[in-house]
Amino acid sequence: MVTLHHFTNPRWFADRGGWRAADAVDRFRAYVEAALPVLDGVDLVCTFNEPNMTAVLASENAVESFQAGMLPPGDPAVTDTLAAAHGAARDVLHPAGHRVGWTVASQAFQAAPGAAEAMAAYALSREDVFLALARGDDWLGVQAYTRTVIGPDASPVPPAADIERTLTGWEFYRAALGEAVRHAWDRTGGVPLVVTENGIATADDERRIAYTTGAWTACSPPSTTGSTSGGICTGAPWTTTSGVPTGPPSG
Repeated sequence: MVTLHHFTNPRWFADRGGWRAADAVDRFRAYVEAALPVLDGVDLVCTFNEPNMTAVLASENAVESFQAGMLPPGDPAVTDTLAAAHGAARDVLHPAGHRVGWTVASQAFQAAPGAAEAMAAYALSREDVFLALARGDDWLGVQAYTRTVIGPDASPVPPAADIERTLTGWEFYRAALGEAVRHAWDRTGGVPLVVTENGIATADDERRIAYTTGAWTACSPPSTTGSTSGGICTGAPWTTTSGVPTGPPSG
C-alpha cells in the first residue's frame, strides 16, 4: 500500500490556496499521473490519509474548537474538493491496475441519553460524509483509537475522572476498533475494509497488549457481524513528534 497524500502540502500548493484553489483537483490529478511509474507493482493505493481531518483542519474555527476540546465541522468546500480529487485520482489509477481507496479517522461516536440526533449531526461532516463517499471504492482504511460521546448539546462529553486514559489523554477504549469497522461497513454498503491504524499511546507494554487484544476481539468474525476486514497494516514501534510511544509491543 502507498499513500499519496498524508496531510502536508507542497508550499507552492498551499500558497496558491491549497484545497480552496480553483485548479486544486487538476493539480492533484497531474501529481498522481507523475507518480504512476513509482507505483508499479503496488496493489492498494490510498489517495488521502484521513481526508475528514484535512477538512476539519481547514475549518475557519479550527483553533478555537480544538482549544474547547471539540473537532470543528469539516469545511464543506474543502470536502467537495477532496472528493473530486479522489475521483480524479481513481480515474488515473484504475486503468493502471491499482485498487483505490482512502482512509478515514473514526471517532467511534456514541450518543449520550437523548442525544441521538445531535450525535448524527455532529458526525456527518466530521466522518460520515467521507464514509459515504467511499461507496464504490475498492477498499476503505479504518483508523480508530478511542470513542467520542456526544451530549444533547452536540458537544463531546469528557470521560469520567476515574476512566483510564492513554498518554495522549484519550480514553482507554478497546471496543473502538470493532465499532468503527461495523460503522464503516454499514455506511459504505459493504466496501472491503483494511485496518490501517489502531493502537494506544503508552509506555506500558502490558496495557498495549491488553488494548490490542481487546480491539481485535471486538472485531467479530464476518459470519456474526456481516462485516469484513481486509487485513491489518503494522510495523515497527513508532512515535509521534512529541515522543509518545504508540506502536506495537517493543518485544
